[in-house]
Amino acid sequence: MLSSLYSGGGKNSQTKVVISLSLLLIMILSLMSVTISMDHLQAICSSTPYPDLCYNRLAPAILVPPPIRDSNDFYGQLQEVYKLSIEVAVNELLTASNELLKLELRLEKVSSQRKSITALKLCRELLSVNALTNLRHSLAVPVPSPSKDNQSTTPETFEDLKTFLTAAGTYHRTCIDAVDDVSNGDTALRNVVLRVITNSSELTSNSLAILHDFEVYAELTNGMMMSRSNDEAPLVYQSSYDQLTYDAVVAKDGSGNFTTIGDALNAAPSNSEKRFVIYVKEGVYNEIVKVDIDKVNVMMVGDGMGATIVTGNLNAGNGTPTYYSATFTVSGAGFVARDMGFENTAGAAMEQAVALMANADKGIFLRCRIAGYQDTLLAQAYRQLFYDCHVYGTVDFIFGYSAAVFHNCRILARKPLTGQQNVITAQGKYEPMAKSGFSFINCSVAPADGEDLTGVSTFLGRPWKDYSTAVFSYTLMESLIDPKGWVAYSGDTAPDTIFYGEHVNTGAGAKITQRVPWKGLHARLGTSHANKFSVNTFIQGCDWVVGLGIPCT
Repeated sequence: MLSSLYSGGGKNSQTKVVISLSLLLIMILSLMSVTISMDHLQAICSSTPYPDLCYNRLAPAILVPPPIRDSNDFYGQLQEVYKLSIEVAVNELLTASNELLKLELRLEKVSSQRKSITALKLCRELLSVNALTNLRHSLAVPVPSPSKDNQSTTPETFEDLKTFLTAAGTYHRTCIDAVDDVSNGDTALRNVVLRVITNSSELTSNSLAILHDFEVYAELTNGMMMSRSNDEAPLVYQSSYDQLTYDAVVAKDGSGNFTTIGDALNAAPSNSEKRFVIYVKEGVYNEIVKVDIDKVNVMMVGDGMGATIVTGNLNAGNGTPTYYSATFTVSGAGFVARDMGFENTAGAAMEQAVALMANADKGIFLRCRIAGYQDTLLAQAYRQLFYDCHVYGTVDFIFGYSAAVFHNCRILARKPLTGQQNVITAQGKYEPMAKSGFSFINCSVAPADGEDLTGVSTFLGRPWKDYSTAVFSYTLMESLIDPKGWVAYSGDTAPDTIFYGEHVNTGAGAKITQRVPWKGLHARLGTSHANKFSVNTFIQGCDWVVGLGIPCT
């Protein structure tokens, strides 16, 4: 269950996923030097999930300044409309953050409900720091050009932009999740917060939709010639980290530079382009560790997943919101963990208790053990790769909004509380254009050693949000998997908009004859579609796993 932080369901609105016919017509006419007009803006907005908001907010901004670029340059116009949509979202986000602060201050004066105040503080942090940072990243990345002479024009640029905008939307939804955590069925606070953040959330979704149209148009005008990463990339990059030079050494016995991981992280430079390597010697480190957003390109190396262990026991049962319960939180981009263990020892009875929160782009976890019970691994946002890892848990023990690939991992189910069922994934893709989903490749799903799961139903996943996405390929599923395979988040069925896939899996639990009859379940997923969830294609991993000896396919 995700009721402690993530109990809110997705919206039921059906976002448009294709470019409108009118927009396609304009694309074609623009190649014939048709002048852009406000009608064209309306057509662009018509392909967004919130067209009226798009047009009403963007039209005044376009009408005031001189014409944008050459009026015959539709692609240039689309570039500017895209950037303007983000700028408008930024302004709305700043307004929402200020309103949340006012609401928080008012509540502090009249209420003793500390949980509600904590939820509002988290909301404000998520919007004013996390979401705002990603919108600004989206503005800072040079907008691709369709020119074949422009060497910076790659689909990877679009994937980066989609990642940033998806993350910005994720933090809006995490805000509502946090409010749902403390509502106890009372929707009053939720309604107030929704009213404050809806415009910035919807404008962010519109920007993501415009980016999609932008990408399609770039491919159309360039004859589908935009260079893509080679799908036939080498199976394994040669590891350049076998002989590491350590910038810091952590040892409990005092034989290193530091005795705590937190102190070593404090010594790492901020926003460094150079890798900062921390060696953590064998031992059990009882500390809550946070790799902050400015601690980028940090690598942490242990003596083995069962030898170097970071442990904690924060949990929802004792009043800690799920978002704050993680033993180890990664917010700095480019983080690498190798041969480490992360655990939350709160136990099954203490409800949600996160061992690891991955909240940074291009994060890599190699030969790591991630152990807990309910909500063990929060893959919160951005892109991550887990390779040769062991993940232990019971209910929704791999959850979140990230685009994450689990390759060669062991997924190990523990015994839940009496009356509970095990669920491996609760994935949070919230709209069709979002860069979000979980992919399991060449993994195994089995009971954890010594666990008797007799009478316990274990499912591959349940749809936390309306576009929940999870795919299992070439995975060994032992008999613990319920023949139905998947289970509804609530009620008896799932939204038609989810995407669950199974491709060439083996084992007693891989039999698909009794799978749930959902429209969104593809129990016989074809090879071409399964390949879209590879390390290279789904998270562009070949660009950033270089030197770690990790397969890139």
